[in-house]
Amino acid sequence: MTIKNDRIDIVEITEADTHYSESYIENLPSQVVQRQSSDVDVVSGATLSTEDFQNAVDDALQQAMNA
Repeated sequence: MTIKNDRIDIVEITEADTHYSESYIENLPSQVVQRQSSDVDVVSGATLSTEDFQNAVDDALQQAMNA
């Protein structure tokens, strides 16, 4: 995640350990940038991965605020 001018600028999935194609969750980073939060749509069939992604975004935001 890259933050510029106090806004989420870039979000990338750099590592994924899923039992299905990463294409299921590939649109989540763009939702974070658009919504400026970890509040993304839950992907049917990939609920756990969606929740893991949300937690990772929240962790990154918390680290950015503490930096």
